[in-house]
Amino acid sequence: MPKSRKQPSIDEIIYGKGYIIEEGYNPLKKKKIKIYNTSPEQKKEFLIKKKVIQRAKKGKKIEKPKNPTVANKVVNEIVKSKKYSYVNRAMNPKSPTIDNQTMRTMGADGKLFPTIRRDKRGRLKKYSGKEAMKISQKNNDAIPVTDIAPTYVSTKDVSLALSDRVAKARGMKNGSAINSGCPHRENGVKSDIKGISDIQIKGKKFIGVK
Repeated sequence: MPKSRKQPSIDEIIYGKGYIIEEGYNPLKKKKIKIYNTSPEQKKEFLIKKKVIQRAKKGKKIEKPKNPTVANKVVNEIVKSKKYSYVNRAMNPKSPTIDNQTMRTMGADGKLFPTIRRDKRGRLKKYSGKEAMKISQKNNDAIPVTDIAPTYVSTKDVSLALSDRVAKARGMKNGSAINSGCPHRENGVKSDIKGISDIQIKGKKFIGVK
């Protein structure tokens, strides 16, 4: 007959494998008790998980484009064209930032536009997705990713690649928060294409860090 696998004890199920049992005493009940302590292996695993969580909270996780080759080609064209004043400004390491960000792009309908740009006084200002799209449409300065790309690439990929390029231009490490992309659509943002209903939010912010 095949040997049956040893079933884990109830203590192993509750406290995890590798726990350490010590004898203790409960003065209220006046009797000996078991004290369950964490094993060195469990402590090590806990600390590793804790470090990962802390890094994520600090923004150490860096998201990279899924299609970097095409995304970088599009970014090359954007930078070389010098058509977009907000990109030119962001690439200048001496230009100002707001909350350690200088451009922060969003994507909609195959186009990228900044949610941080100069106001009438020349100061940097953050705009909501709806406001940013309206300003971009008024100025006619959105980046037509679909038209520039030699083949399909998402606005998210281009936003991340552009963020990386700006970070390097400003002498920062890959994934700097200086130009972190945020290619999702916010509530209230409407498409300029006829027949398209209000855009719903689906997705997360894509924030890079030092």
